Amino acid sequence: MLAVVHAETSTGVRNPVADIGKLITALPCLYLVDTVTSLGGIEITQDAWHIDALYSSTQKCLSCPPGLDDLGLEMLVDSFFRLPMLKALRETL
Repeated sequence: MLAVVHAETSTGVRNPVADIGKLITALPCLYLVDTVTSLGGIEITQDAWHIDALYSSTQKCLSCPPGLDDLGLEMLVDSFFRLPMLKALRETL
């Protein structure tokens, strides 16, 4: 799994999430993007950017009360966790 923060509040850094998504499409890993500070203020295109899962929260850019969270999952995420190697790992836990 590759996890990336889309935008960081204290430094103002905006990571190239779309470019990273293009680069990792050939790799067997899930792409997770933290959109807590960017959802609602910066463009986020989950399918076009090849994002498998993203999450956010309402208290930042959406300016809503804290405590509500958003989660976006692609069908690939469910398929990934059904791979034989991960099934074997779960059985040993």
